[in-house]
Amino acid sequence: MKKLVLLLAACLLFGLAMPAGANEDRFEVGQTWDDSILAGGIYDMYVWVGDNAEDYTYQWQVDTAFGDGHWCDLEDNADPCGYAGTDTYHLQLITPRTNGYIIGTGWEDIPFRCVVTSKKTGVSVASASMFMQVFTSDDLTDYMAKKGIELYTPSVEGAGKATTTDDITYYASVESGKPATFMCGFKPPQNDPLMGRSDMMGNVEVWITEDGKTVRRDDGGLYTPYTIGKNTVTVEFKLHYTLGIHDLGYYQTKTLKLSTNEPTVIGRGTAKQQMSLLKEPYGQSQVLKTIPKGAMVHVHTNSGSWYKVSYGGYVGYVAGSSLNYEDYVPVIDHVDVTVAEPVAGALPATSCTVSPNSCTATYVDWMDRTENRFMDPGERFQKGHAYRLIVWAAAKDGYEFKLDGNDNMLTTAIINGKHPAFTTRAYEQIIGKVVEIYYDFANVKEEIPHTCSLTPVSRVEPTCTAEGHQAYYKCSCGKTYADAAGTQEVSLSVWGVIPAKGHKEGSWTGNGTHHYKKCTVCLTVIPGTNAPHSGGNATCQQKPTCATCGMQYGQLAEHKWSEKKLYQEDAGHAYACEYPSCAAHDTLTPHIPGPEATDTEPQKCTVCQYIITPVKNHTHSYVKMEAKAATCLSDGNSEYYTCSGCQQWWLDAAGTKPIADKTSVILPALGHFTGEHWQFNEETHWQSCVVCMQSVEEGRGSHTFEEGKCQICGYSADAPMPTVPAQPQPTTPADHGRNGSAKQWLLPALVALVCFGAAVTTTVIILKKKG
Repeated sequence: MKKLVLLLAACLLFGLAMPAGANEDRFEVGQTWDDSILAGGIYDMYVWVGDNAEDYTYQWQVDTAFGDGHWCDLEDNADPCGYAGTDTYHLQLITPRTNGYIIGTGWEDIPFRCVVTSKKTGVSVASASMFMQVFTSDDLTDYMAKKGIELYTPSVEGAGKATTTDDITYYASVESGKPATFMCGFKPPQNDPLMGRSDMMGNVEVWITEDGKTVRRDDGGLYTPYTIGKNTVTVEFKLHYTLGIHDLGYYQTKTLKLSTNEPTVIGRGTAKQQMSLLKEPYGQSQVLKTIPKGAMVHVHTNSGSWYKVSYGGYVGYVAGSSLNYEDYVPVIDHVDVTVAEPVAGALPATSCTVSPNSCTATYVDWMDRTENRFMDPGERFQKGHAYRLIVWAAAKDGYEFKLDGNDNMLTTAIINGKHPAFTTRAYEQIIGKVVEIYYDFANVKEEIPHTCSLTPVSRVEPTCTAEGHQAYYKCSCGKTYADAAGTQEVSLSVWGVIPAKGHKEGSWTGNGTHHYKKCTVCLTVIPGTNAPHSGGNATCQQKPTCATCGMQYGQLAEHKWSEKKLYQEDAGHAYACEYPSCAAHDTLTPHIPGPEATDTEPQKCTVCQYIITPVKNHTHSYVKMEAKAATCLSDGNSEYYTCSGCQQWWLDAAGTKPIADKTSVILPALGHFTGEHWQFNEETHWQSCVVCMQSVEEGRGSHTFEEGKCQICGYSADAPMPTVPAQPQPTTPADHGRNGSAKQWLLPALVALVCFGAAVTTTVIILKKKG
């Protein structure tokens, strides 16, 4: 019986052990993978056999479809970048190559699999095929376009909104000499598995070209600082991608072209000597350019000791004492020339028209460039020859052509609205008054019969200084018509011109040295109004007032010491300033005592007759000095008493309270009280004292506009002017007195007023209760 039990137990144990060995020989594999990969990226494909992955070996294979043994082991790959980790349960695919062949050249399904072998039994099982879509780098542009990856619209801080017609090249205008910040980011893919699980990296490179030189600024595309200096700046924002260790190049480029404009020109100056154009208005600032003696600069501001000027494409500061300043002269920036173009067999045009109307054409000539000679009178154009048109345009009185600091011509020109021409100053004429314009017509052909195809041109409204024109229709041949059918040919210089409106003068305004009027429409300085302040007389307390604009300017006058007006005190005497309301005096000189005091005569200073010692046994005679309130600008005093026979002062009529410090009874001037409300006109704003109603010059200044509204006084050019200025309420006063002690009466006065009101109210309540 005992042996039977042992036999059954042995069979049971054997039976329990049998399934384990059978399961190990019949194991299965599963797999997970990314369903899309991009050539050059690193992506993992996994197989799994359970929790004991280390008990197996793994062999990754790819289906090349070449021959019978088309399942190729990846370790046979001649390209060392083709695989990694083939002895593990996952494959890191880097570049899809095998046996020297590139796997896939487009959007294709490539099968991979893994052969798993048990280390204990040697049994092998292959995973199911894993079909992968391989995107080569050639497909990057197409892929990104489908995902909406793109550069944002580029912009520059401090400039208006950039404009574009093709969403590739953008145009904006900035003020030269100012620091600018370029900005352009990019839209990355959102929730995209392919991009999200890759090592693909995007970066915006900034390439800046100015004056023929290009520099790369790798600032990530956002907030790239740069100081604008020359005439034109081109900024290229390049979206650059890398994938793993592979450079995928530039996916997209957007260009920002910046034209520069100078700030408002109020005048010009000629250098008295060689000097430096500085970036900031102080002597140790960075030098932007050297200005030679005799060079002309455009002046933008001329207040104080530093002038803001432009020279050689830069805007900076020079010492005002180093320039000979002249009033502003309007500048002609561009000239349009209209002339009959050369046609084989035709006579050359002997005249042309130019615009704007601030200049006129004075000379037209033609040169045969093929034979390198000027054409003779009556000579006709020849087929196949090249010709040069030469035009001289003269600026009318009061205008000049635009020059740089070296007197090189900056005025541009265009022929017949389509041929950009070369311009230079005419050396035979006065600099800045005549521009030479020329353009070369190559390979002249015979005239071909032409039928006009008309394009509408919209009406352009005139500005203060520029003409506008009527709506019209234009053909590429240069002809213009008043109607869409092309039946009424017109000359734009006669029919279509709408005269400029002219400036609308505002009130006088100015700065520390000059006054001028600005146009209330375009806000530019009106020619002929800019002039230095003049007139008025300065005192030691007030600058001179300009007789034209009423603004104070210049410096205070020195004190004017008068021998007839003496200042006296116990310590000595001095000359006093003779200007009204000025209490200043010169340096004190000690008194020179006269004879000693007697019973009848005091001892006096022999110079000013000040009583040094009163008469012996002197009896004081008290004279009351009435109290006088202080005003905004004048001192007052409290009540006190003096002696007519000596220099002693008292607080009381009985002479029991002597005054040791005579300045203690002086009530300093209160100073002006300004309010929160401002008064203004089209050009300036100011505040007035609510006590004496006088205008406080310290608050006067030009408007500071932001979005069409002054940030100080709230004035807007679109809002009507108030008929009666609002009365300001007193706030913190601007103290014009010698100290602030006189204003301390305000708080006690207010407290006393409140207490008085409370007392009256309490008394009324008590009386009512008693009643």
